[in-house]
Amino acid sequence: MSLPLVISELFGPVVSDAVLVKYFHVASVALAVYDYLLMLPVEIRYIWKDQQTFSWKQALYLLTRYLCFVDVSILSAFLFDAELSPNSCGILYRTAAWFEFSGIIVAEVILLLRTHAIWQGSRTILYIIISLSSVAIPGAVVMYLDMSTLKFPVSPIPTIVPCISSGEKSILYIDYALVLGVEFVVIALTICIGLKQWKEQLNPMATVLYRDAFTFSSILFATSIANVTVLAGTSSIALHLLLLEPQRVLHSVLTSRIILHLRIASDDTPEEVETLSTFNAT
Repeated sequence: MSLPLVISELFGPVVSDAVLVKYFHVASVALAVYDYLLMLPVEIRYIWKDQQTFSWKQALYLLTRYLCFVDVSILSAFLFDAELSPNSCGILYRTAAWFEFSGIIVAEVILLLRTHAIWQGSRTILYIIISLSSVAIPGAVVMYLDMSTLKFPVSPIPTIVPCISSGEKSILYIDYALVLGVEFVVIALTICIGLKQWKEQLNPMATVLYRDAFTFSSILFATSIANVTVLAGTSSIALHLLLLEPQRVLHSVLTSRIILHLRIASDDTPEEVETLSTFNAT
């Protein structure tokens, strides 16, 4: 039996899974770059040319927008650099994973603050938000435990799969189940306040808040369901990466748009910004 045939039989599933992950990764990178270029004029006008004092709201925008490109770049090296050593594979994977974790936390904070805004600064909603934010602690513990079980042996086919991981069954789905829970609460709170105020004549600022709240949260919720399903349902370690980066990029794209859309709306109705929203991104 020829060597290529042996490799095909032994590593065929690994190769097919790795190639599929690469396709999804490239699509995610394309989406991140496309949206960045599309929204760059708006970002320059409302973020970089803002003459006011630099605020934590602008900081959240910069974090949710630009952290994405850090972990995307690191994961690109992990997936495509055939010269990587097993040790380098481990370093890149863990670094990318922690950047992704941090980026999703930032995105969830923006979603929660936006939810607080559409509830007009309700103290009860504030307590709910603080409680939901605490899931980052068990999330970090799960991430650490999952990373500690991974090993990266020498890849026999580095030109196709530079890094091959092995280890115990991943528990990373728990992290994304926590994200799923947070996004479910966000959608529920959005629907509740929307039904309560649907008869009112909403101004542009409030319309943007409600529209983005429901649409973007629903997209992220659906993506989280898909990701949890893949992570919990597959035994292929390679496939664990399938939807991690797409979900990360969507969190970056949609939450950065939330802030930019609010800036555009607040520019049209400046007198209403402070009364309508505690998160106007100025």
